[in-house]
Order: sequence, then structure tokens, then C-alpha cells
Amino acid sequence: MRRLFIGPDGIRVGWRLLLFFIFFGVLVTGLQYIVMKMPVLGGAMKVVQTGTITPLGLFGYELANIVSVFVAMAAMAKIEKRRLSDYGLKPRPGAAKRLALGFAFGLLMVTAICALQSAEHVYSFGSLAMTPGAAWKAGLGWAVAFLLVGIAEESVFRGYAQFTLTQATGFWPAAIVISLLFGVTHLSNTNYKAAGILSAGLFGLFSAFCLQRTGDLWLPIGIHAAFDYAEFFIFFAPSGGHESSSHLLGATRHGPGWLTGSTIGPEASVNGYVVLAVAFVVVAALCKTTTSERFER
Repeated sequence: MRRLFIGPDGIRVGWRLLLFFIFFGVLVTGLQYIVMKMPVLGGAMKVVQTGTITPLGLFGYELANIVSVFVAMAAMAKIEKRRLSDYGLKPRPGAAKRLALGFAFGLLMVTAICALQSAEHVYSFGSLAMTPGAAWKAGLGWAVAFLLVGIAEESVFRGYAQFTLTQATGFWPAAIVISLLFGVTHLSNTNYKAAGILSAGLFGLFSAFCLQRTGDLWLPIGIHAAFDYAEFFIFFAPSGGHESSSHLLGATRHGPGWLTGSTIGPEASVNGYVVLAVAFVVVAALCKTTTSERFER
């Protein structure tokens, strides 16, 4: 019975992953319930449930998510006798630079997708939909909210889960499994169909590739946050059937789903797949030294 749960390195990988997700699931359920009871955040979070995402509503959900994932990781770090930063968040030299590069990269990816759609006459940028003052205020709110999204989701999937499963299977088998899991988790959103699950899974694999090339999560966190930011705030692109309450451009889409991404988002279009393929090549060229062994240890 002991061998079923305990291996040469302590609690076996499968049980550690199960324990982490139980911790995270219980914590996030409880914290979201608490935050929903708060007068301001709770009301904003209820608006999100109608399909329109606001910066404050997203912040409420992600506040619960990020606290939950860090408490769960801290608990696992205590059990495993590790440091919290071991799960891809070590403050290694150049971390801020990689985070900033990720922001720029994510913005460029969405810009490229929308530019391709514009050339295909299925996307119109439109005119400015906000005054400069309102744009600065909304832009800052969206930036903070989506930074929390990037940190929380990357810490769950490419942080603890990737680190732990890598110990049993090696980096790439773990990355494939975690990316499939990342795609499947989008089934909870009824607007995600096969194309959406595929695009989410491929994006997860790309994030794992960034992790493998740099040795930490700062680049994929920046890309993830900026990608969502550009979709929701700048280019007014639906994502998973949700739309933003405030957006910089009054953009419109009109055309077949395989070109526009339909309600899933532009990343689920053929243009999204093309840009993602190019992104793999660019990251491989920019980050020529593979440093995943630092993460695996």
C-alpha cells in the first residue's frame, strides 16, 4: 500500500497532481463565493456571467484564481520541500525583459491575425470607440486584469502541473498532456467547439515551448496576458463567446468562421494557426539555447 502512494522521491507524481488540483479547486470555489458577496466586485462578476466581460468583473474572478493557485502551490511546495519559485517563477536574470518581450509578442500576434483578416476583407478595424481619457483608464484596468489571467493560468498549467508531470514523463510528453488538458478545460465554455479546443491546446503547447526555450514562465505569461488584452480591449474580438464592455476600436467581423474564428475568437481561424506557426519559428530563433533542464530540477 505504501508503494502505491510513495516512490523513491516521495509522494508519487499522480497523487501530487491530484492533491494540487483538489487544493486549487476547493480554494477557488470558496474564494469566488466570498468575492461574489462583495458589493462592488460581486456585481461586476455577475455582469461577466451574462457574457460581457468588464475589467472589474474579470479582476474579481482572477483575484480568486491567483490567490488560490499560489496558496495551492505554496502548500505543495511545503509538502515537497521546495520553494514556491521552483514552479517556473524563479526571479532569474532577465525575467522582467522576458515578461516585456512577451507583452510585445502577444500584441504583435493578435495584430498580425487581424491584419490578415483585414486583407481578406473579413475584418474592419473601424474608428476609435473611446475618448483618450477613457481609453487610458480602461486600458489600464484591462492590463491589470489580464496580467492576473496570464499569471494564474500559466502557473496552474505550465507552472506546477508541467513541473510535476515532467519529473515522471520528461518535458515534451508532459507538455502534450498538459496542453490537451488546457484545451479540454475550455469545454466548460459552451461556445468552444472543436476549433476552439484545438486552438487553446496549440496555444498551450506554444506556451510550453516558450517555457522550454527560456527556462521560466515570464515569456509565456507576457504573451498570454497581451494576447487576451489585444483581443478584448484593442481589436474588440470575441473570445469564447464573450465580448468586452469597453474597447478601443469599433471593429466588425463579417465572413466565414474559418477565416474570422466566429464567436470563439480570431485565434481559432486559419489565420490564427498561421500566426501561431510563425510564432514558434520566431521564438526558436530568438531563444536559441534550450534551458528546460533548469526548470526540470
